[in-house]
Amino acid sequence: MAGFRELIENRHNYAKDWKAKTGGKILGYFCTYVPEELVYAAGILPVRIIGSHESKTRTERHISSMYCAFCRDCLAQGLKGRYSYLDGIVKARSCQHMRQAFASWQVHIPIEYSYYISMPALIQSPSAKSFLVQELWRFKSSLEEWTGKPISDEALKQAIEVYNLNRRLLRQVYELRKNAEPPLSGAEALEMTLSGQLIDKAEHNRLLSEALAGLCRKNESPDAGARLMLIGSENDDIDYIKSIESLGCNIVMDETCTGIYCSRILMQGNKQHIRILVVNIACSIACVHIVVDYHRPFQTMFGTQILNHDGYVVENAEAAPIVATRMMKAAANRDSSIRPAFKHGFPSLYSAAHYEHHR
Repeated sequence: MAGFRELIENRHNYAKDWKAKTGGKILGYFCTYVPEELVYAAGILPVRIIGSHESKTRTERHISSMYCAFCRDCLAQGLKGRYSYLDGIVKARSCQHMRQAFASWQVHIPIEYSYYISMPALIQSPSAKSFLVQELWRFKSSLEEWTGKPISDEALKQAIEVYNLNRRLLRQVYELRKNAEPPLSGAEALEMTLSGQLIDKAEHNRLLSEALAGLCRKNESPDAGARLMLIGSENDDIDYIKSIESLGCNIVMDETCTGIYCSRILMQGNKQHIRILVVNIACSIACVHIVVDYHRPFQTMFGTQILNHDGYVVENAEAAPIVATRMMKAAANRDSSIRPAFKHGFPSLYSAAHYEHHR
């Protein structure tokens, strides 16, 4: 699993090498609601903008210090020039804190392209899909104008196939985490999912296939200990997960947008590829910043009854208490197999992530 960790740590060098080899553009994105397939079909490398868990004092002149540590860390990386290779940035409406980081980036960091995708406030409402179809058409036209070439139906179809394969492979990883003795830790699973948001998906598919083959042959598994589910906001802090698991437990499931959010499966058999993307977004796990009382379709597959959780860890970026509050409410309301657990005192822990490592 060391290869996935290295990709995360060397993500900037990877992107620079990719750009030198292909001559292509790189687009940084702030939210999983951004339809990466459209970007990929345009011949652009989509790269998720994440932090490095360093001091964020650089951002104090740009956004409020009361904003969450994750958004300030992301902006700090841009201000420090770590993302100098980006040709553009894109943000889909979700968290207001990240919206401000995006707006500050537009003003203070030189880029040739930026786009803001308007997401419906209630993503699963009846009128949301038709609105989002039009919004994605506008985004597609904007990408075509930027690159100077059209995005063909065939290119979008191939991009969807690449991303579908990636999501199927990630789901196989999560299936292995159901085992009584999972062959990988929660930290290793996060490395696998997060690295896929930083490199070419086709290359990530190859690496995932090789890793899965090794996991299926693995004879020894880490001591599972207590089986925990991680619920929370963005989490790219692998050391944070390791610190939890060092106490004799295993994160066997997560609900963060750097985890299971990324492994939804797109619909097949429809030539209207934009509508496929919209259905994929609308039917996926809803962000708490979009809607509070939402249904989580994957729970029928990954519910507590299947995973046999011993408890929950509710992780929340520092200075973003609304996320944790909504997460706890959603967890208690979303599924009949989970509601009794919270009602009757199912073990849970709230953890505020300060998002800065002091070395």
